[in-house]
Amino acid sequence: RFYYDGIEAMDLDSYSFSFSPSIDAIQEFRVETSTYSSEVGGAPGGQVNLMSKSGASRLHGTLWEFNRNDAFTALGPFQPFTRDAKPPRLNRNQYGANIGGPVLVPRLYDGKTKTFFFFNWESGRQVSGSFGGTAFVPPAPYRNGDFSSSAVIIYDPETGRPFPNNIIPQNRLRGYARKFLDFVPATNAAEPSINYRGPRAAAPIQQDQYVTRLDHRFSDKNSLYGSYMFNTQADDTIPTFVFDTRGNRARGQNLSLTDMHIFSPTIVHEVRLGWHRFFEHEFFGATDRPEFDVANIIGLPGVSKDPRNYGAPTFGGAGYDFPTTRGIGPRDRLNQLWQVADNVSIRRGNHFIKAGALVARRNWTFDEAVNPRGSFSFDGRTTSGGANPVRENGFAAYLLGLAVGASVSVEPFATRMNNWTQAYYLQDDWKLTPHFTWNLGMRYEFFGRPIQRGKATNFDLGGPVPGFVPSRQTYHGFPDFPDTTDRPAALVYSDRNNFGPRFGFAYTVPQIQDFVVRGGYGVYFTPEITNSWTTLTLNPPIVKTFDFSGTF
Repeated sequence: RFYYDGIEAMDLDSYSFSFSPSIDAIQEFRVETSTYSSEVGGAPGGQVNLMSKSGASRLHGTLWEFNRNDAFTALGPFQPFTRDAKPPRLNRNQYGANIGGPVLVPRLYDGKTKTFFFFNWESGRQVSGSFGGTAFVPPAPYRNGDFSSSAVIIYDPETGRPFPNNIIPQNRLRGYARKFLDFVPATNAAEPSINYRGPRAAAPIQQDQYVTRLDHRFSDKNSLYGSYMFNTQADDTIPTFVFDTRGNRARGQNLSLTDMHIFSPTIVHEVRLGWHRFFEHEFFGATDRPEFDVANIIGLPGVSKDPRNYGAPTFGGAGYDFPTTRGIGPRDRLNQLWQVADNVSIRRGNHFIKAGALVARRNWTFDEAVNPRGSFSFDGRTTSGGANPVRENGFAAYLLGLAVGASVSVEPFATRMNNWTQAYYLQDDWKLTPHFTWNLGMRYEFFGRPIQRGKATNFDLGGPVPGFVPSRQTYHGFPDFPDTTDRPAALVYSDRNNFGPRFGFAYTVPQIQDFVVRGGYGVYFTPEITNSWTTLTLNPPIVKTFDFSGTF
C-alpha cells in the first residue's frame, strides 16, 4: 500500500500508486515489507510512505532541467539498417523548481520561528516515436476473393469442392467484409512475415505536478502541517493503422493535515485527516470521430452508436492483421478516499507502546461498455477441405462470412460504489535486554462491503452443488422490482473476524559488530480489488451480452 504524508494514495483498479510525486518534493520515504508491525495493514506485500519536504527558517530554492534525446540513442534492435536510418524519435524533458522558507508578511506577520512553506513544481514533456508499426495485411488479389496465385486450395463449404480457378465468386463475398477492407491499408513492404510498415509516428506524454506544504509550530509541544499534491498526466500510443491508438487523461490529488502534540517526554499524540482522489478518462483513436465509426459504416447490426465507442470490430482468426480497437471500452473511472487516523506513542521503562485507529470512506465509479463494437471469430477449417488450415483459409472464411463465433454487448454499466473501512491496533516493542527486543502486536481490520448507488445483482451459489451451481439471483437498487430482503444491501455478507496478531524479535549478537538476527510472524488481511465488486453492476439483466457459437 502507498501513502503520501500518511494518506493512502492508491489507484484502486490496479492497486498501485495513483501517481509519482516529484523526487525533489520528497523529504524521506519508508518501506516496510514482510513481517511489519501492527501499526499498518491492508496489504501483506508491503507498505510505502512518502513524506513531503517542509520549509525552514531560511529561504531556499532549486531549479532543474533533465533532457534525454534521440541524438544520443542507437538504432532500435529490429530497425532496418540503411544509410539514412535514424533511431526512433525521443525527446524527454523534465523541468521544474521549488522554493521553501519562512512565511513573512511585512508589517503583519513574521513566521521565521513558527510558520514555514514549501512549494514544488515539476513538468514533463516527452515525445517518443517509432520507425512504424508492422503488420501482415492481405494482398490485393485476395481482397477480391482471387486466390489463383496461391498454392493453398480454397474449398467451397457449400459443395465441399474447390472453388473454380481458386477464385471465390463476387456474389459470395460478404458486403461487410469488403467494406471493412477499405480501412485496411495496402501492402508497402516485402519482408518475411511483414508486408506493411506503418508511418513513423510520435506518442506524446505530458505531466504537470504541484506540491505545496505549510508547517506551523504553536509551541514546542504542538505543531501542525498540511500538504496538497496535484498531478495531471496525458499519454497516447503509436498507431499502426491510423486510428488504432489508446490514450489516457488522468488527474490525481492528495490532501493531508496532521496535528502532533507532545504531552510529555514519554507521550506523543498524532491526529491525521486526509483526502485522495484519482480520475482517469480513456479514449481511442476513433473516439468521437465519425469517419472511424467503422462498425456502423460497414453495416454491422446491433453495435453501439455512441460516439465514444466509435471504432473497428474485432475479427479473430481471419488470417491477416487488421485494424482493431480494443474490444472493451473506452472507460471513465474514479476512486476517492476520506481518511482520519489517531495514534498515540507511550514509553514506559523498557516498553515502547503504540496504539491507534483509522477510519476511511471510499467510493469509486466505473463507466464502460463491455463489447460495443462486436467481435467475430473465424476458423480456416471451414474452407480447407479437411486439411490443416493456413492463413489463406482463415481469410477466405472471413470473406465468406463464415464466423464460428460472434459477440456484442452495447449497454454500458455504471458502477457507483462506496464502503467504510476501519482498523485498530496495539503494538509493544519490549526491550528485554540490551541485546534482545520482542515485538508484540495485534491489529483488527474491517473492510466494509461496498454498496452500489443504483442497480446491482449477484448470484446465490447455494444450489445443488454448493459454491458452483447458482440457486437464485439476488437484487439491489432496481426500480422495477424489490430488493432481495434476506441479503444485505451489498448482496455479500461482511467479514468481521480479521484479527491479525504480529510477533517479532531482534537479537544483536554480543561482541560481533553489526550482526543482528531478526524474525517474525504475522497474520495479514487485504481487501478484494474493486474490479471484483464492479462485476455486480454488469451482471445480467443490467448488461446484456449476445453470443453466437457455430459449428461446421
